Amino acid sequence: MAKTEKTDNKDQKVEKSSKKSAKSSYSKKKKIKKNILNGIAYVQSTFNNTIISIADTNGNVISWASAGQKGFKGSRKSTPYAAQIAADSAASKALEYGMKTFSFALNVPVSVR
Repeated sequence: MAKTEKTDNKDQKVEKSSKKSAKSSYSKKKKIKKNILNGIAYVQSTFNNTIISIADTNGNVISWASAGQKGFKGSRKSTPYAAQIAADSAASKALEYGMKTFSFALNVPVSVR
């Protein structure tokens, strides 16, 4: 008797697991591709790093990149070449949203003695 009960329990477990796999518990939302034509590129250049963020005209950030994110470490993060690579990366991400024109806003540190 005990053996037949164990086999019945195994059969019930198999049936329950097959029911779970057939039905998903959530529905996947469709991604809506934004089409943004105009934007503002904010360049924040400090003594240690350069951060470029590209936003739409309302101020919502679409893409961003920094010299540190692109793999530059130490004093090489503050070089113009590192800023160029980061700006290229941020611009390529913004082009995926259909952005055509930019205006620039710079934030540069000033050392006064």
